[in-house]
Amino acid sequence: MVASGFFAISCAAPSQVPAPHPAPATSSSTSDQPPWPPAPVVPLDSQPPAHLVVDEPIPSELSGGRVVIRYRADNLKIVPVFGPNSLDVSPRIGHIHVQVDDSGWHWADASGEPLIINGLPAGPHKVWIGLADPTHRIIESKTVSFVVPPHATSPAGSPHDPAQHPAPAANSSATDQQPWLPAPVVPLESQPPAHIVVDKPLPDQLAKGLVVIRYRPVNLRIVPVFGPNALDVSPRIGHIHVQVDDSAWRWVDAGGEPLIIQDLSPGPHEVWIGLADPTHRIIESTTIDFVVPPHDGH
Repeated sequence: MVASGFFAISCAAPSQVPAPHPAPATSSSTSDQPPWPPAPVVPLDSQPPAHLVVDEPIPSELSGGRVVIRYRADNLKIVPVFGPNSLDVSPRIGHIHVQVDDSGWHWADASGEPLIINGLPAGPHKVWIGLADPTHRIIESKTVSFVVPPHATSPAGSPHDPAQHPAPAANSSATDQQPWLPAPVVPLESQPPAHIVVDKPLPDQLAKGLVVIRYRPVNLRIVPVFGPNALDVSPRIGHIHVQVDDSAWRWVDAGGEPLIIQDLSPGPHEVWIGLADPTHRIIESTTIDFVVPPHDGH
């Protein structure tokens, strides 16, 4: 009886098991599918040359006075890793340099996110983008020319207006030990005000003509997420705006890495850094003054 019962159960079981799915037919036309990029965990014996693809500014954003330029690096991964020892990394790594109009200097961006430039006056402009290796050597470059149409001035006012962004009160009880940040997976019922801490340019790099400025947001996470819906995200998120000297325009950085500015002429300069919410409203700002000493090439 036990065997018979067992047999009855085992015979009934197949009727409850769905028929196996047939293997999909092999498609002979794979041209519609883009090829997979190399797996970044597997070193490559050889790599085709790195190539930079740059799109025109997004028209809908340009009509409002904001320049948003998408780009893509082929056969190179955009990462914030620098120095000659990084040249042998495989797959190849690097970043971009960006110059606006005829400014004479440019900045480095290793976020891999679209470029965002605010405050350009109406009229013709150009943005030069150079694909660089970890030693800042330019591999390939593209120039995008466009016209900013007349648009309404941002109500935020001039980024240099100190009344717009008062400095935070000094904390006399600060210690060398930094407190733990809120866990980003836990929404907060309340958050203290966001604050930005900016360091002076690194002296050893400044002596070579390279401006490297470290910054740290407090009570805000730097992420490339934008728009009014992101204002309700908790913990708070945002990004920074950067302006050099009296350029009148500024760029957006959401990489969270130190700022790198190259080819500034010897002499006094200032860099304004504004901590912004996802709608580009400035929460707080700081201006760093420094002197670029004479160096090779200048």
